[in-house]
Parts: sequence; C-alpha cells; structure tokens
Amino acid sequence: MGETYLNCDKNTESKDLKNLKKFDCGIKTLNKYLQDNFLKNVKNGSRKSEVFIDTTTGDVVAFMVTSLSSLQTKETLLEKEKLPREISCLKIWMIAVDLKYQGKGLGKKLMLNAIIDAIKVHEITKCAYVYLDAAPTAVNFYETLGFEKLTEGQPAEGEPIKMVLDIRDYKEEDFN
Repeated sequence: MGETYLNCDKNTESKDLKNLKKFDCGIKTLNKYLQDNFLKNVKNGSRKSEVFIDTTTGDVVAFMVTSLSSLQTKETLLEKEKLPREISCLKIWMIAVDLKYQGKGLGKKLMLNAIIDAIKVHEITKCAYVYLDAAPTAVNFYETLGFEKLTEGQPAEGEPIKMVLDIRDYKEEDFN
C-alpha cells in the first residue's frame, strides 16, 4: 500500500477523488468539508487544494487547502516586531489525514509543500509568514515544523490556537 500526491485543479473530477464519504480524520467539520465542498472549491479555483490518494483503493487519505491571505498583527506576538497592522501570509485553511493513515508522514509532507510554496511566493511578493488555526491536539506537531503560537495563554474552549511560521530566513532547500 502506498500513497500518491495530486494537486487538484479545475480539471479534477469526482472520479479522481473516490470514496470521499469514507474519509474520517476524527473531526466532523473537516470530514464534511471534504465530502461536500472540496470539489466545488477546487472547481472555482480560489484556493490551492491538494490530496494524497491510496494507490491500492483510490481513496483520498489526506488533504490540504491553502491560499494567500492577510493577518492582523494587533494583539499578537507579532505586534512586538513593529510590523504593519496587516501582513500578507500563506494561510492553511484546512489540513486533515484519515485516522487510518495518521502517523505515516502525510500531514508533514502536505505541510512541507505549503511551506515551500510560501517561500516561493515570498521571493516574489515578500509574503513572510505561513499562518494556521491549530486544533489544540495538533499544536505540538506544528511546533516541530517551527510554528509558534501567536498569542499567549489558552484560547476559550473549542477555539483554535493561532500559529505562524516566519519564512523570511528560509530557503526552499531547507525543507527538501
């Protein structure tokens, strides 16, 4: 059993993304997004959408959605850097790995793809950060990739933890 990577685009068809209803990452909102909205958003082209597909079954086993965005620096740890009130960033809107495939490095591969994309964009536009809203259970994983919490303390119950990775001093080779 292996997995293959697919960068989805407007030519991606539902036949390319089999058995979406079987996907279960353990978080209902992410499962529902993949099953009900992923392909629609791929078709409208507003965000980059990537998946890993099991080469044996054809099932989608991991996905990520990213786009360029902006981040308010007020009331965050970035405020100390005297940055403008709003900065450009690559936002990771969603990332999920099916429970049966977690621990195999697929989430890390998707994250490294996003970081490399952000570095390429930074070379052109000076987009300096990768931003995401982390589930509390995923914070340690993101910290191993260099992400830092944007705020001190714990968020309210059920709220995500805002995290960033400053990519200004990285090069693409640092993540290959």
